[in-house]
Amino acid sequence: NEDPGQPSFAEVEAKAKSLGLAAVFLPVASGNVSDTDADAFAKVLSEAEKPVFAYCRSGTRCTILWSLASAGNLPVEDIVKTAAGAGYDMSPLAPRIAARS
Repeated sequence: NEDPGQPSFAEVEAKAKSLGLAAVFLPVASGNVSDTDADAFAKVLSEAEKPVFAYCRSGTRCTILWSLASAGNLPVEDIVKTAAGAGYDMSPLAPRIAARS
């Protein structure tokens, strides 16, 4: 429900379940991804059956969350490069990613 016309999480969850998929609601404020949010995302990722599909309105929050959650597991350069390959510039976030490593 971030934008008009988007389905509610209840609708997404119901559809996922009908397809045999799990759905997790992890709300994160746009423009304000905290380390606590990243830690929660990392926990969900570690426990989830793979592959994982994470989404938000533009994809930016999910990319920030993934980048921060990947700190310590992947080199910062690889995180930034992978995000860039998906169309997201995480280079300004590199110092924060490094600080979480």
